[in-house]
Amino acid sequence: MNDRLKTLPERIAELPEEEYYKIPPPGIMAAIRVAVAEVKTLRKIVSALDDLIRLAKEFGIEAEWPDIENELTRLKNQLEPIPRED
Repeated sequence: MNDRLKTLPERIAELPEEEYYKIPPPGIMAAIRVAVAEVKTLRKIVSALDDLIRLAKEFGIEAEWPDIENELTRLKNQLEPIPRED
């Protein structure tokens, strides 16, 4: 049978027992995909806010920019990728 046509349980059944632990449960994979999508969306929002602040300053709009920029910087730092420990 073509490997592409096999179901996940069929593929798992063919694995050696010591390889089972490498397969994450489907629910965890779905949660990871959702989290990655949310982080990408947040990065886009933060980038757009950065642009808005820059434009507002260029046009002379007054606001509490240091407070807003500090909060934006904090958000950017939280969205930075975590270095992997190999």
